[in-house]
Amino acid sequence: RFLEDFINDSASNEALATADPRIDWVNAVGGTQLVVPANVDYVRLDAAAAVRNVAKNNSDAVGSDDHYVDAIVRFPSGTNQGTIGILIRGDATAATENYWLLLLDRPNNQISLIRCDGGVDTTVTGPTAKTLDADTDYQVHLRASGTTIEAFVNGTKLSVISSTYQTNRRVGIRGTTNTLQSANAEP
Repeated sequence: RFLEDFINDSASNEALATADPRIDWVNAVGGTQLVVPANVDYVRLDAAAAVRNVAKNNSDAVGSDDHYVDAIVRFPSGTNQGTIGILIRGDATAATENYWLLLLDRPNNQISLIRCDGGVDTTVTGPTAKTLDADTDYQVHLRASGTTIEAFVNGTKLSVISSTYQTNRRVGIRGTTNTLQSANAEP
């Protein structure tokens, strides 16, 4: 079990993959927009021109194919929000996008369970309507047990039985910024 607190003691924002957290993170795609601000204990998805951002555990893999990740997600008030979510069964290769993703889409008030293979998304459950209010904490949980994948957002459940079994062992974070995302709308 890993517990990551994302405390950054530096004087400036740092990319997640190079910041102070205890677990070694690596950018898979555009992940430099996922930053740990100075002297705080959270990760922020910086405003940028429609960039897909994926960061996942690098040197530390979870100990079993059956694993989970959970986090608290908060969207601040503001316009032109991006999307953000957590992933499990991430590939060991830094640049490879193979994983399961629980995606929170505040602009459309939806949640989805997605399987990503080689960077190609397939929505397997959802999108399911879920009001995602500003300045509200959402407890998100994504769990893999054998071929069963379960996802929860404050009690709303998405689940699927996968016909193809991924045995990857990395967890991570993925977000996509909106081209017009404003600085005050960074989840």
